[in-house]
Amino acid sequence: MKTKQAYFEDTYRFEGESEIIEICDFNGSTGIILASTIFYPQGGGQACDTGKLQCQGRTFNVEKVVWQDGEIVHFCKDDLMVCKGLVGQACKMMIESEKRLKHAKLHSGGHLIDDLIKKELPHLQVTKGHHFPGQSYLTLEGKVDDLPALVEQLNGFITQQIDARLNFRCRLEEVSSLASLIEKLPYEVPKDKPLRVAQIGESLPVPCGGTHVKNSQELKGLSVSKAKRKSGSIKISYTI
Repeated sequence: MKTKQAYFEDTYRFEGESEIIEICDFNGSTGIILASTIFYPQGGGQACDTGKLQCQGRTFNVEKVVWQDGEIVHFCKDDLMVCKGLVGQACKMMIESEKRLKHAKLHSGGHLIDDLIKKELPHLQVTKGHHFPGQSYLTLEGKVDDLPALVEQLNGFITQQIDARLNFRCRLEEVSSLASLIEKLPYEVPKDKPLRVAQIGESLPVPCGGTHVKNSQELKGLSVSKAKRKSGSIKISYTI
C-alpha cells in the first residue's frame, strides 16, 4: 500500500497536507492516490469520509473513498487529464467534519453495545456489525424469548455505560499477545502483522480498523430502536 493511514491518528483532525502520487481511471471515474490521507475509506461496516482536495488552485470534490486493488483511492468526478498534471504536487485535504463525527459515533456506539452484551448477556454473541447512518445494526446469535424486553434491557445498559465516562483507546498490538482473543472471533484476522485494536475502558480489546470517539459521554442519545428475528438470528437496530 502506498498511502499512510493518517486517519488512524486523530478522529478529530479534519484538515491536513499530503501529496498526490498517482491518478487513475476506474471505469470512467477519476481515482486519486495520496501519500497519506485523513479520509477514512469505506470498510469494516463504516461509511467513508467525503470532502475536498485543493491542489494548484483547483478544488476537487471527493465523493467516495474505497479500497481498490490494495490501495486507498479517493474518487472525484473531475476530468482525468486535468488531474494527471497534478501528480507529485502537494495538496490540502479537507473532510466533512459533521459526517466524520457521525460515522465515528455510530461505529463507537456499535462497539459499546457489543461490549455490554459480552458483559451483561454472555449467552448472546454479536456476529456482525453495520454502522452506516440510518441503517446501523448488530446481528446476534443466541436464544431470546422476549425481543421488546431485550431492547429495554439494552437501552438501560447503554445509559449506564455512557454515564460511566468510559475511554475509547485504539492501538497496534502484536498478534501473539491476542491469541486467546483471536481464537474466539467469528472471522479471520491477519496473523503476520501487528493488529489494530479498540478498547473500551478496561474491557478486552477487539480488532478494529475504524474511527472512534474519545469517551462514551460523546454517545449521548445512543439507543437500540428495535429488535427482530431474521434468518435464525436476531437483528438489533440502533441510532444516535
